[in-house]
Amino acid sequence: MENIDGLGNKATNSFSEYFKNKDQLSEAISILNLLDIEIIKNDNRSLNESILFTGTLSELSRDRAKDLAKKKGFKIASNVSSKLNYLVYGEKPGSKLKKAQELKVRTLTEKEFLELIN
Repeated sequence: MENIDGLGNKATNSFSEYFKNKDQLSEAISILNLLDIEIIKNDNRSLNESILFTGTLSELSRDRAKDLAKKKGFKIASNVSSKLNYLVYGEKPGSKLKKAQELKVRTLTEKEFLELIN
């Protein structure tokens, strides 16, 4: 459960404690069996890697690029830090590109990003 974005330790521990009770687990399974749930497997190596976009992209809108990244399992970052995995840059990237290079964050052109996700 620690891979679920936005789910912290407190919630994870609460779920674990709740489902230790066999009656509660059995009831939850019964309810889930009534639902028509599609299981989506994400076998991408990008799961939990972070990505940030900067500059003007030429082939994609920023929102479209973010959507594609999310669908591949990336977490969208809001700033450059040493924990950032990828910075995708377009024209006029500004200071984010320089900071990413200083921190030795992997930088990608838009074309390289598209190759990475395909």
